[in-house]
Amino acid sequence: MCNISNNEHNNDADQQKQPPQPKKMRQRDGKTSLHHAARNGHVDCINYLVAEEGHVADEPSGDGATPFHLACFGGHCDAVVALAQTHNCNFAATNEWGCHAGHWIAMTKSESTVEVRTICHFLLEKAGTNLFVEQQNQGHAPLHKAAQRQNRHVIEWLSQSQEEGGAGLSEEQKQQVGLPDEGGHTPSQIWTSVAGDEQFVEWMRSFGW
Repeated sequence: MCNISNNEHNNDADQQKQPPQPKKMRQRDGKTSLHHAARNGHVDCINYLVAEEGHVADEPSGDGATPFHLACFGGHCDAVVALAQTHNCNFAATNEWGCHAGHWIAMTKSESTVEVRTICHFLLEKAGTNLFVEQQNQGHAPLHKAAQRQNRHVIEWLSQSQEEGGAGLSEEQKQQVGLPDEGGHTPSQIWTSVAGDEQFVEWMRSFGW
């Protein structure tokens, strides 16, 4: 015969009265439904998950990537703005490699020049040019990441002045973003290693990249 005290009975009753807590299901890589909604630009889903399902705008995946990072990676401007302005995400968040939003937009899967440049300008307005200069743990500035992905539209934006609609990096900052990474590779060398065209390589080298 089980011997359960009155206190234990009361605790069990209290627990039964409590509404079930929402579960933030994670995949093996630690991504939740909010990460996938952000990656695919589903703003209504983002708003619902944060407002109704208890998700946190900055919740990290297994390697520290946030929904904001993945919205940048996906190239979804509406999702980027929603996470930043409606849900107050942390612009400075980094993953375990030290990559922040500037690196993630540089790695974007989107081929929409307009959408990507709009996100770049949004990040520039919110965080300043340093976001596009800072290096992550392997010595990669966003320029190195853009070269890895052959994201010509991002590289061109980084090279341009504000009057041209670009990042408006100073000459010193342009030199800094083109420094070799921890393995000694410049952005143009990375571009060549992923079979980027030679004409664009020569153009990059004209900036010292």
